[in-house]
Amino acid sequence: MKLIFCILLMFLITSYALSHTQSIKIEKRNGYFCYDGDTCNAIMLGVPDSIKKIKVRIRGIDTPEIKGKCENERDLALKAKDFVNNLIENSTVLYLKDFEWGKYGGRVVADLYIDNKNYLEYLKDKDFYVLYNGGKKVKNWCN
Repeated sequence: MKLIFCILLMFLITSYALSHTQSIKIEKRNGYFCYDGDTCNAIMLGVPDSIKKIKVRIRGIDTPEIKGKCENERDLALKAKDFVNNLIENSTVLYLKDFEWGKYGGRVVADLYIDNKNYLEYLKDKDFYVLYNGGKKVKNWCN
């Protein structure tokens, strides 16, 4: 009985440890790692091919939309997209941390780290993002 308990306990500990390893990886699609300044392309490792492609929403920020409502929003969106893609392209260490399922299906929300630095730290003094933690969007990029 003790042997079965020990085996079960080891299985639970191993499962818990493995669940906290990097199981989602940023990937390049159509020439870009990120679709815009706050949404990146990724794959889930260890799942069937038919469901492994996902989007990762970077936690804590909002950037203009690529298909924005005005020219200024679209221009800022491209600036944000180029910025994050250049950072990732030139990085040596890239990982996601503290990921969870987002409110929209098939999307994960996570912290993005580039060269061991949170992506939010790179954004200081940039005009193409605002801090955002869900709820109603507060920035009108067309004003």
